[in-house]
Amino acid sequence: MAELRRWAGWAVAAIAAVVMVVGLLPTNQPPVDDAARATALASNLRCPFCQGESIAEAPSQVARDLEAFIVEKVGEGWTDDEIYAFFEARYGERVRLDPPLAGWGAALWLSPLALLGVGIAAIVSRRRDRAAAGAAQPAAPSQVGASKVEVS
Repeated sequence: MAELRRWAGWAVAAIAAVVMVVGLLPTNQPPVDDAARATALASNLRCPFCQGESIAEAPSQVARDLEAFIVEKVGEGWTDDEIYAFFEARYGERVRLDPPLAGWGAALWLSPLALLGVGIAAIVSRRRDRAAAGAAQPAAPSQVGASKVEVS
């Protein structure tokens, strides 16, 4: 029964890890119309003058102006990459809330997987140490006491 509980715990942990990894993967479904596309772009760009908020969420007038700029450029036919490149050139790479899978962006996306691997390696190592310690236990207490009596 204890073995079944242990395997059930591992199964739940594995399912949770898979759900987290799949849930964090970016989706590449393009928005349907220009307004949705502009909103998606504004949601993925950090307001350069607000504390960690996207342009779409920030309450400042600067954010509203930047959102209007995005709507204008989408209407002019700019691609998403052109808009991202404009903002990155003007405000730096940190302006993107959804970093690309290159350079530091790849490190950000892959760090949860690396931490998961380190955790699994630590658990496996600890289990092996416990198994080795269990195999190297001293003889039963009745045998130990008997050997002490003979030595004395």
